[in-house]
Amino acid sequence: MLRYRIHKQKWLNDMIDNSSISSQNAIIQLEKLIGIERRSDFSEANVSNDKADQIHCNALVMSEYAEEALNQIKCQLGYLPRREVTLPSEPAIRQLLFEYDHKHGNIDELFDSCNPYMDDIYKRDMRPHEIVDYSEVIYQQYNTLFPKLKDAARERIIKFAEYEPPLSLSVYAELKIRCWMAKSEINFNEIRTEADYEAQAILWFRKRIF
Repeated sequence: MLRYRIHKQKWLNDMIDNSSISSQNAIIQLEKLIGIERRSDFSEANVSNDKADQIHCNALVMSEYAEEALNQIKCQLGYLPRREVTLPSEPAIRQLLFEYDHKHGNIDELFDSCNPYMDDIYKRDMRPHEIVDYSEVIYQQYNTLFPKLKDAARERIIKFAEYEPPLSLSVYAELKIRCWMAKSEINFNEIRTEADYEAQAILWFRKRIF
């Protein structure tokens, strides 16, 4: 427990003094603040054998459609959630893609058939945001995490939401956008990006439930 506390305090300190923190580390640490731990489910000691077997089976089912399934998820959601969120639904989506390929199916029917699984993925991805308000530490980051990008991220959120959301709804989404902007891997122009779709998904979810 003490080691965990020391470790947690270290990355909290990193978040506060983040002049040199990388954007990817910032994303990982932000996720930790809302309870998301990126891990390999295959190597976690606390995962039951039954769950590990199921995860392994999901990964192997129609593996030749694995990449196409992820592309389909990204296409329909606008962004690709972390793998532990998508994996439970991937076998069914791969099966639908197989049927589409071999039965010369209709593209609209494919999207319609995938919709229930996209809903499941979206709900799993949004579970960490099912809270009345974010922690104080999240709000502390609002003034310290990549502060030069604060206004640009806020403006982008407002632009695509088409209204000015209260910070209680958008604070995490804005911080996530800043991290993506700091990466400099995405051209943030007039076109909505994967990062924008993810941010708007979070904002829409929180607006709907609160």
